Amino acid sequence: MIDIKYMPKLWVLLLFGYFLLIMILDIHQAREFISNSLFDFIVHPLSGGSAGTLTLFLGIYPVLAILIPLIVDKMENDMVVIRIRNKKELFYQHFIFSIVISAIFVIVMVLAGGMALNLLTGSVKNLWPTEKGSIYFYLENKTSFPIYIPQLTS
Repeated sequence: MIDIKYMPKLWVLLLFGYFLLIMILDIHQAREFISNSLFDFIVHPLSGGSAGTLTLFLGIYPVLAILIPLIVDKMENDMVVIRIRNKKELFYQHFIFSIVISAIFVIVMVLAGGMALNLLTGSVKNLWPTEKGSIYFYLENKTSFPIYIPQLTS
């Protein structure tokens, strides 16, 4: 795995703070819609939520576009690359790092959506399979809603 010495600590803190700010703004955007369901705060059908499009495009992509080249540049200096006899090891380190960083982002987004819902509404309920949920509200043909209920249960 990648050593901690290769991580630019100030950049990691600044970029993670930026990511959290964008995610909070996206959660606030989801709060303004009709339903207060768990999945509305994680990914709202229209826009918003802790894993919404704003978080993805303005939060995760810029963070990864800045952080990964910084880490790879520090890690792949001439001495390190020459010392590694097996170049596949370097590839595997980068591959494992990308999986770990993706898992961290996903866990943070899901936990932030759940915590925001609990703090703002006082409950953590999935209202999507009910007629109070946003899926029912945005569905044009409301008579076909019972067909969707098995796919919406958590």
